[in-house]
Amino acid sequence: WIDSPTTRGDIELIIVIRDYRLNIDNRLKKKVITQKTATDWLSRVSILERYLQDYHREHVMAFQVDRSFVVDYLDYIFMDRYVSATTRNNHRAWMSLFCGWMMDKNYIEKNPVTDIPSLGEHAKFREPLTKTALHQLSSYLNRNNQHFLLAVMMEYYTFIRPTELTNIKIGDISIKNQTVFVSSEISKNRRDGKVALNDKLVR
Repeated sequence: WIDSPTTRGDIELIIVIRDYRLNIDNRLKKKVITQKTATDWLSRVSILERYLQDYHREHVMAFQVDRSFVVDYLDYIFMDRYVSATTRNNHRAWMSLFCGWMMDKNYIEKNPVTDIPSLGEHAKFREPLTKTALHQLSSYLNRNNQHFLLAVMMEYYTFIRPTELTNIKIGDISIKNQTVFVSSEISKNRRDGKVALNDKLVR
């Protein structure tokens, strides 16, 4: 009895979500997205599923994913889950991607997130470590955890992203050339690259 505006709009959202999970897995296998991105998206999908369960909306149809639905969901994220404005805005950004995918698959006619504004965010307060604090950190790690000291030094001297650093292999490091190779498979910009290592880091 439903006159859906799209050919696939009368499919339940939980089924759409199942297909979206398969899409994420397929993108990951074909290396269109990184493991980190897949993990992030799947985490947000799980939260959306929890919302549908908590509010007994398991039978929502795809065409019912409109502005009101998204606003209610973001209110759930922001108020019920007690998150920051930044986290809420991150969920909004993902929801826009998800709805864009739903448009491509002809589940909905337009992206309902487009005219939902982001919330204002407070600037992050960051203060660089003083020379004294750096010496204290280095001294403490040198005595108690030299492996972590090496990781800190890699971050400090090379600016390799933390996620990239966790995927660096022994074979990627050249003591002779004083370089570390960052493969396109793990780099954020999807390009191979070499980063120089200074004498202190090599030692």
